[in-house]
Amino acid sequence: MNSKNRVQWIDICKGIGIILVIIGHSPRDIMREKFFLIDFIFNYIYLFHMPLFFILSGLSYRLFKYNKDNTLKEKYSMKQFIVSKFKSLFIPWIMYTLLVFIAIFILNQLPVFGELITNTSLKIEPFFYYIKESLLMNNKYSFHLWFIYVLFIVQIIYNIVDNIFCDRKYINLFILFILFFSFFIDMNIRLLPAIMHCLYYFCIGVIIGNYLNKFNYLKKEVVLFVILSLITFFTSFLRIDHQNYAFLLNVYNVIFCPLMCISIIVLFKNKYESEKQKKMKLLSYLGINSYNIYLLHQPIVAFFGEILVKKLGLSLISCLFIMIFCICISIVIPLVTLKIIKLLKMEKGSKLLFNLKYVEFSETE
Repeated sequence: MNSKNRVQWIDICKGIGIILVIIGHSPRDIMREKFFLIDFIFNYIYLFHMPLFFILSGLSYRLFKYNKDNTLKEKYSMKQFIVSKFKSLFIPWIMYTLLVFIAIFILNQLPVFGELITNTSLKIEPFFYYIKESLLMNNKYSFHLWFIYVLFIVQIIYNIVDNIFCDRKYINLFILFILFFSFFIDMNIRLLPAIMHCLYYFCIGVIIGNYLNKFNYLKKEVVLFVILSLITFFTSFLRIDHQNYAFLLNVYNVIFCPLMCISIIVLFKNKYESEKQKKMKLLSYLGINSYNIYLLHQPIVAFFGEILVKKLGLSLISCLFIMIFCICISIVIPLVTLKIIKLLKMEKGSKLLFNLKYVEFSETE
């Protein structure tokens, strides 16, 4: 999506989403095991933060491919779409997967860092095993890369279906109906249910794109958001003991999770359009750069999190400090890195290999 075609309220929602992602990734497993508060925060955010991104992706697909009357905005063949997504998602996923392995390998060879990360999740593993696990959505060094990988697959699948069937309204409902039941089927391979569930949320995003104008009449969006937040709050207790409440959690995932995400989108869309305020410029800036932050943040969080836990210990205060520090630094470092790349005029290479493109705060509308 180029800067001329951007919709600021979508960027604002992406800004909220990327903050939630980083908060969810900031605690180490040992923190969650020791402190209920940290585990609860983790589980609350994990109930809806990634579905929000897939719904926004489906919404963006609908807005930028079709006019309000559901006609195509421009001729964009299936082949062009697949090539475009291969360049913007799959190649960056491959390159970053390899880059992370090389970085972890080098760190393990350095005496100082090698000792610090011994017996942590950053300990080196065989290369081909790492590649196989990455393809199966089990990259332990950068597990967050699953989003880019699955988003690529979901968009390709949806675009193929979208090009085959003419009646898009009913095919979307049919896809939702089929995928609805996938939440209640146990599957041993992590990748397959991830694709099916994320395609479900993507389709919901496409569908709500047809009814955006009607969202302006929802005067009780704050009340809706509060009610769904409370439902999510209580569901978080079930997620902590997820094995005993799998059915109820799946009911939340297929019904209340999409509603929670839609309530966030409606709330900030209506707020932005009613006030056009500059107060949300920072959220918009983070949203525009959300891909950059998402791609780069996880190793930063993991590296500083593992080291600080060893140095500061595991009191509640130190754990909360580590989380806040990791949240801040994992936003700042990617943005500073991209700024340096821009100053060194290396943007073409970073965009070609990783689809990284930095947008200045001053360029945010």
